Amino acid sequence: MGWVMMVPLAVALLPLAAGELGGGGLSLLWPIPREVECEPGVRAVGETLAITTESRSPVALAAVRRYTPLLQQLGLPADAPPPSPHPPITAVNVLLRTESEQLDKHTDYSHSIRLAPSDDVVQIEASPFGAVYALETLSQLLAHQPRSLGCVALRIDDRPAFSWRGLLIDAGRRHYPVPLIEKLLDGMVMAKLNVLHLHLADYGNSEYEQFGAGGIRLESKRYPALTAGLQDRKGNRLYYNKTELASLIDYAHKRGVRVVPELEQPGHASFLWPLRGESAEGLEFCSANTEDKTGAQLLDDPKGNARKVLFGVLEEFAPLFPEATFHIGGDETQYVGGCTKENTIGLEKEVVGKVNKLKKQPMMWYAPGTTTKVATRNTIIQAWTDDYTAGAATADGWEAVESKGGNLYMDHPGPNVTGWADVSNYCTPPGS
Repeated sequence: MGWVMMVPLAVALLPLAAGELGGGGLSLLWPIPREVECEPGVRAVGETLAITTESRSPVALAAVRRYTPLLQQLGLPADAPPPSPHPPITAVNVLLRTESEQLDKHTDYSHSIRLAPSDDVVQIEASPFGAVYALETLSQLLAHQPRSLGCVALRIDDRPAFSWRGLLIDAGRRHYPVPLIEKLLDGMVMAKLNVLHLHLADYGNSEYEQFGAGGIRLESKRYPALTAGLQDRKGNRLYYNKTELASLIDYAHKRGVRVVPELEQPGHASFLWPLRGESAEGLEFCSANTEDKTGAQLLDDPKGNARKVLFGVLEEFAPLFPEATFHIGGDETQYVGGCTKENTIGLEKEVVGKVNKLKKQPMMWYAPGTTTKVATRNTIIQAWTDDYTAGAATADGWEAVESKGGNLYMDHPGPNVTGWADVSNYCTPPGS
């Protein structure tokens, strides 16, 4: 019923190992293509190399503009003698099988690359986003052996093994400036990652604090107090306005990257502290302790204030993201004071229901004892602990993302981990 996905870094499950790819720079391609054939030899690449397409796809045309100067700077001067008797490569032609630019879990990233020994044009056949990946593959090949291609003839057929190949950035604890996110997106397309998981809210409220008064990294017109204190010591704004968000989403889209928002609740919810107590919203939390997680968990109060505010934030933010998935947190809840297990489950059920009413697909971190009780059957479960893997979740009928902390967290890998793990042994997608 579901498929297995991975965050924050995807590990492609492909039939060829790097050592089997041979020379020509193929062994350095990442991710490793599914099918590769290379006739060893040398083909010169001219510095006037052109990338042509008859497509009007904005995604494909943007990729042509980005990759043309990159491929040209790796080519030979026009008057330089070719290093082989085979004709130098003068152009790359991109033929699109479809003009569809819809980004979702069904998006086609497949592509083929062909070069015949007697031809001077590299032929790419792909979808718009597959064309982006094909041009990235060519740039990697030419970067390995500048000014030439290490294959007289070349055939590459590739498509991703996973629908979700993601990177999570924790902008909630530490603000990521827009130019930095753009650089991360450029890096993501180099590794053919396709989901930017934008964790928008957590404990920290400045560029220096790991646990503080909280706030959300996206401006709210409905609840402006949520971002009122978000600035650094120089007075610089530490959240994104809606114009910046729209620009980031467009930047990501042109690189085939979906932007999935996350609004953490009812735990990790200190971003809502500005709306507590005597404020008009009157939110209540599990405890008054502002130094640990109990004070950061929202109480489902009898007046319904918590539900009203959470619904309001979701109603404001959900339409800003074209992405069909909306992540609502749900992990590390605390059962203290009025925040009983039943209270927590009741609030989470309401939030999941609201996300569905907004025509979004809910997504949640796995939390023992609560997640599977509150999630509707269309909910995506993000597995990050040893108790419940993505493989177990898909076996139970859920869609799932694998985020096992010891292998896939870049900030604190497990004590015995020396590198990224091959998670294919327990989360192989159907049909791969």
